[in-house]
Amino acid sequence: MLQLRMASAMLVGMALLVAMPTASAIDSISYGEQVIGPQKHAINVRALGPDAFGEEISAYTGGISFSQTDVALPGNNALEVAVRRRLIVDGNKSPSKPNDENLWRGYMFGEWELDLPYLTGMYSETAGWVVNTTTPNARCSSPATFNQFRPKDVSIGDVYFTSYNFWNGISLNVPGSGEQGLLHRPAGGPLPMPTGSWTPLTTRSQWHFSCLSTLPSGQAGEGFLGLAPDGTKYWFNWMVSYPERPLHGTAAMLLQNGITFRTHADLVRRNYRLYVTRVEDRFGNWVNYGWSGANLNSITASDGRSISLAYANGRIASVTAGSQVFQYAYADGLLSSVTLPDSSSWTFSTSAMVNLARFVPLSDANPFDHPMSCQLMRRLKGDEADIVLTHPAGIQGTFRLGYKRLMRTNLDGSTMECDYINGVETNGVASPTTFWSHMPRIPNRSDVLALKTKTMVGPGVPSQAWTYQHVDAYAVTPGWPVAGTRTVTTTDPDGSSTIEVYGTDALANEAQLLSQEARDGQNVLLRRVDNTYVQTSEMASMPFPDWMGQPLAYEFIRGRSDYNRPMKRSVTRQQARDFIYQVDTFDVLVRPKQVTRKSQPSP
Repeated sequence: MLQLRMASAMLVGMALLVAMPTASAIDSISYGEQVIGPQKHAINVRALGPDAFGEEISAYTGGISFSQTDVALPGNNALEVAVRRRLIVDGNKSPSKPNDENLWRGYMFGEWELDLPYLTGMYSETAGWVVNTTTPNARCSSPATFNQFRPKDVSIGDVYFTSYNFWNGISLNVPGSGEQGLLHRPAGGPLPMPTGSWTPLTTRSQWHFSCLSTLPSGQAGEGFLGLAPDGTKYWFNWMVSYPERPLHGTAAMLLQNGITFRTHADLVRRNYRLYVTRVEDRFGNWVNYGWSGANLNSITASDGRSISLAYANGRIASVTAGSQVFQYAYADGLLSSVTLPDSSSWTFSTSAMVNLARFVPLSDANPFDHPMSCQLMRRLKGDEADIVLTHPAGIQGTFRLGYKRLMRTNLDGSTMECDYINGVETNGVASPTTFWSHMPRIPNRSDVLALKTKTMVGPGVPSQAWTYQHVDAYAVTPGWPVAGTRTVTTTDPDGSSTIEVYGTDALANEAQLLSQEARDGQNVLLRRVDNTYVQTSEMASMPFPDWMGQPLAYEFIRGRSDYNRPMKRSVTRQQARDFIYQVDTFDVLVRPKQVTRKSQPSP
C-alpha cells in the first residue's frame, strides 16, 4: 500500500494539505486492522452451554453468531423450504471510533441476515466482482490459474492497494454448514471428479462448480452452478452487494530537499454475493427463490410448499406460509421483535453492541499498541457491550462482548515488513513512529469482537453464567512471534471448567485443538485429551494430497487451514487409564479407513 515517489520541493505546501486522511461518514481501517482469514468470526464452532438462542461460538477465537429458524415447511423430499435468520457478530462492521458510522443495518432483517446459500467475495466498489483476465466479468470461465481469480491491484492517485489488501478469496455459505473457502484444483491427481464439464474450483468438502453465462439480477458477467457432495445442484446467479468498511492506504513522496511526506486514500469496498435462485436434488425435486433487486420475495418448491415475504422500508415486515404469518418489528433500523403466529414473540436488543467503538481516538494521549516493530496498531478502547435476546418462552440471554487482540505466529518477517520510511517525514522528525508509517504488511495480530460472558435467566430457570477467556503465549525469536499456543478456558455455572489449548502457528497448526482438560469446581483434573495431527513432513507417505486445491487467498493470510492435516491419534486419560483412538490408514478423501481403539493403564 506504499509507494515512494520523487517530487519538487515546491509541492510541499500542497502535499501537507493531503497528508492526513480526509473525513468521511464511515471511518476507514488499515489493512492490518481487518479481521480476515482463520481469525474471522466463528470457526471451530460449538455450543457454549445450552443454546436456546441459536448461538454458535468459536472456541478458538470467541467469535459468535446466532442462527434462528422462524419457519420450516416439511415436504416429501429433503430440500429445505425455510426462513432462517443469522446475526454474524463481525467487528469489521463496528465503529472504529466514537461517532463513527456502523455498517450493521443494511440486511433484509436489519442487522440480521436472511440466511441463504451464496458465494461471496470482497471487492472494490469501482471494479466490482472481477477477475484478473482480459475478460474480467467472465468470473467463472476465464481464469486459467488460481491467481487469475484474484482481482487486479487498485491505484487511487499515488496510493497503491495490492489485491491481498482488500480481497481474501471466495467463500461458499450453506445454512447449517457455515462458510468454506473455494479452492483451485490442479488437473489430474488422485481425487475423483464428477462426470460432466466442471471448472477447477472445488472446496475441502468436495463441492464442484461450472459456469452460468448470465445473471438474471441484471449485472454483467457470469454466475456459478454448484454441485454439492450429495449431488444437489445450486444456481448461484443473483448478485447483491453490501457496503464494507473502507480500507485506508498511504503513499510516500520523496522531495528533492530530502523530506518525505505522505498522501492518503480510502478504497471503498463492497461485499458481493451471488445468492441462490434454484436448488435441485439428483431426483429432479426443486426449490426456486424469487428475487426483486436486493429482496427475496418467495420460496416455492416442486411439491407445493411455498413461503412469501413482504417488505417495508427495505426490510422484511412479514413472512407468510399458508395461514401462518410471522411479523417483524424494527427500532432504529435494528430488529427488535419477531411475533409468531401464536402471538408469542422473540425480542432483541443489539444497539449497544452495534455501536461499540473499537479504538481509542488517534488524538488520545496513548493511542498505540506497539509491542513489536512493524506491528503498530491502534489501542483497543476496552469497552464492552451486551446483546440481549428474550425467547418466546420468557428465558432471557445476555451475551457480553468485547474486543480481543489475538496472535498468529510463525509468519516469517512479520515484524520486519511495514510501511516505515527510512528518513524524515513531514513533521521533520527522523525515524518517526506513527501509525501510518508502521502499518504491518504481514499482520500477526487481529481483533475479534468476542464473547466474554453469557448469562441465562427466566421463569423456572435460576440465573446461570458462563465465562470465556483466551490467553496467547509465544516467543519472539528471531524477531517475530513463534512457538505459539492459545489457552481457552470456559467456566460453567457450577464452577467446573474446560481448558483447551490450540495451535496458533499459521503454517503448521493454526486452530488445531492440541489438548483439552476437564476440571471440577475445585480445579481437580477429571479428564485430559491430547491430539496428534498429520505433519507436513509425513505427507509423502499419505494417500491423500497436500490440499484439495490451491487456496485462492494469499498464504500468509489464509495460513494452513485449507490444507489436509487431519488428526491421526487422540489419547484420553481418565481414572488412571488411557483410551486411545488411532487412525491407521486414510483414504484419498482424508477419511479414516482403518482405526484402532484400545485402552491401557496410564503410565
